[in-house]
Amino acid sequence: MALNLLTPETITGSVGHVYAHDAELFIWVLTWVCLRYEDGKLLSKNRPLEEWLKFDAIRCRKEKNNFVAVGLRAHRPSESHKVSWDLVNKCLVGIYSIYSPSGYRKLTDQLAFELLLEGPILEHDTPLSAT
Repeated sequence: MALNLLTPETITGSVGHVYAHDAELFIWVLTWVCLRYEDGKLLSKNRPLEEWLKFDAIRCRKEKNNFVAVGLRAHRPSESHKVSWDLVNKCLVGIYSIYSPSGYRKLTDQLAFELLLEGPILEHDTPLSAT
Protein backbone atom coordinates (compact mmCIF):
# COMPACT_ATOMS: atom_id res chain seq x y z
CA MET A 1 0.00 0.00 0.00
CA ALA A 2 1.17 3.54 -0.71
CA LEU A 3 2.78 5.33 2.24
CA ASN A 4 0.28 8.17 1.88
CA LEU A 5 -2.52 5.68 2.54
CA LEU A 6 -1.00 4.31 5.74
CA THR A 7 -2.13 7.26 7.86
CA PRO A 8 -4.87 7.97 10.41
CA GLU A 9 -6.52 10.29 7.85
CA THR A 10 -6.85 7.45 5.38
CA ILE A 11 -8.32 5.15 7.97
CA THR A 12 -11.12 7.71 8.42
CA GLY A 13 -11.55 7.97 4.64
CA SER A 14 -10.32 11.54 4.14
CA VAL A 15 -7.57 10.80 1.57
CA GLY A 16 -8.72 10.51 -2.02
CA HIS A 17 -7.48 7.90 -4.47
CA VAL A 18 -4.90 9.02 -7.05
CA TYR A 19 -2.92 7.22 -9.76
CA ALA A 20 0.32 7.70 -7.79
CA HIS A 21 -1.07 5.38 -5.11
CA ASP A 22 -1.53 2.62 -7.69
CA ALA A 23 1.96 3.13 -9.12
CA GLU A 24 3.49 3.08 -5.65
CA LEU A 25 1.56 -0.07 -4.75
CA PHE A 26 2.94 -1.78 -7.86
CA ILE A 27 6.49 -0.83 -6.80
CA TRP A 28 5.95 -2.21 -3.29
CA VAL A 29 4.60 -5.47 -4.72
CA LEU A 30 7.62 -5.76 -7.03
CA THR A 31 9.89 -5.13 -4.02
CA TRP A 32 8.07 -7.84 -2.06
CA VAL A 33 8.36 -10.37 -4.88
CA CYS A 34 12.06 -9.67 -5.51
CA LEU A 35 12.91 -10.27 -1.87
CA ARG A 36 10.57 -13.13 -0.98
CA TYR A 37 10.29 -15.31 -4.08
CA GLU A 38 12.75 -17.43 -6.05
CA ASP A 39 11.71 -18.67 -9.49
CA GLY A 40 8.05 -18.00 -8.69
CA LYS A 41 8.06 -19.83 -5.35
CA LEU A 42 7.85 -18.30 -1.88
CA LEU A 43 11.13 -18.75 0.00
CA SER A 44 10.77 -21.46 2.63
CA LYS A 45 12.92 -19.70 5.25
CA ASN A 46 14.63 -16.39 5.99
CA ARG A 47 11.96 -14.39 4.17
CA PRO A 48 12.76 -10.67 4.30
CA LEU A 49 10.03 -8.28 5.43
CA GLU A 50 8.12 -11.07 7.22
CA GLU A 51 7.41 -8.76 10.15
CA TRP A 52 5.50 -6.35 7.88
CA LEU A 53 2.65 -8.87 7.85
CA LYS A 54 2.12 -8.31 11.57
CA PHE A 55 2.09 -4.51 11.73
CA ASP A 56 -0.85 -2.12 11.81
CA ALA A 57 -1.03 0.59 9.14
CA ILE A 58 0.86 3.23 11.13
CA ARG A 59 3.73 0.89 12.03
CA CYS A 60 3.87 -0.41 8.45
CA ARG A 61 4.27 3.17 7.21
CA LYS A 62 7.18 3.71 9.61
CA GLU A 63 8.84 0.47 8.50
CA LYS A 64 8.41 1.29 4.80
CA ASN A 65 9.83 4.79 5.35
CA ASN A 66 12.82 3.27 7.10
CA PHE A 67 13.20 0.68 4.34
CA VAL A 68 13.36 3.35 1.64
CA ALA A 69 15.59 5.69 3.64
CA VAL A 70 18.18 3.24 5.01
CA GLY A 71 17.06 -0.39 4.93
CA LEU A 72 17.12 -0.91 1.19
CA ARG A 73 20.89 -1.31 1.15
CA ALA A 74 20.68 -4.13 3.70
CA HIS A 75 18.46 -6.33 1.52
CA ARG A 76 19.40 -8.52 -1.42
CA PRO A 77 16.99 -10.00 -3.92
CA SER A 78 16.69 -13.68 -4.69
CA GLU A 79 18.89 -14.93 -7.53
CA SER A 80 16.01 -14.96 -10.00
CA HIS A 81 15.26 -11.26 -9.34
CA LYS A 82 18.72 -9.69 -9.43
CA VAL A 83 18.06 -7.89 -12.72
CA SER A 84 14.70 -6.59 -11.51
CA TRP A 85 16.25 -5.34 -8.26
CA ASP A 86 18.05 -2.49 -10.03
CA LEU A 87 14.68 -1.34 -11.37
CA VAL A 88 13.13 -1.62 -7.90
CA ASN A 89 15.87 0.63 -6.52
CA LYS A 90 15.22 3.26 -9.19
CA CYS A 91 11.47 3.13 -8.54
CA LEU A 92 11.95 3.45 -4.78
CA VAL A 93 14.02 6.60 -5.35
CA GLY A 94 10.94 8.01 -7.08
CA ILE A 95 8.77 7.09 -4.11
CA TYR A 96 11.26 8.68 -1.73
CA SER A 97 11.13 11.91 -3.73
CA ILE A 98 7.38 12.43 -3.29
CA TYR A 99 7.46 12.35 0.51
CA SER A 100 9.01 15.11 2.57
CA PRO A 101 8.86 16.37 6.15
CA SER A 102 6.25 18.89 4.98
CA GLY A 103 4.01 16.18 3.56
CA TYR A 104 3.01 14.27 0.48
CA ARG A 105 3.80 15.89 -2.88
CA LYS A 106 0.66 15.59 -4.98
CA LEU A 107 1.35 14.65 -8.59
CA THR A 108 -0.75 14.71 -11.71
CA ASP A 109 -1.41 11.24 -13.11
CA GLN A 110 1.05 11.88 -15.95
CA LEU A 111 3.82 13.08 -13.65
CA ALA A 112 3.24 10.14 -11.28
CA PHE A 113 3.59 7.73 -14.20
CA GLU A 114 6.75 9.42 -15.48
CA LEU A 115 8.44 9.74 -12.08
CA LEU A 116 7.52 6.42 -10.52
CA LEU A 117 7.41 4.05 -13.50
CA GLU A 118 8.40 5.33 -16.93
CA GLY A 119 11.60 7.13 -15.88
CA PRO A 120 13.02 4.21 -13.89
CA ILE A 121 12.10 1.74 -16.63
CA LEU A 122 13.78 3.85 -19.31
CA GLU A 123 16.89 4.23 -17.11
CA HIS A 124 17.06 0.51 -16.45
CA ASP A 125 20.16 -0.71 -18.31
CA THR A 126 19.30 -4.39 -18.72
CA PRO A 127 16.07 -5.51 -20.37
CA LEU A 128 13.89 -7.37 -17.87
CA SER A 129 13.49 -10.21 -20.38
CA ALA A 130 17.22 -10.96 -20.07
CA THR A 131 16.65 -12.96 -16.89
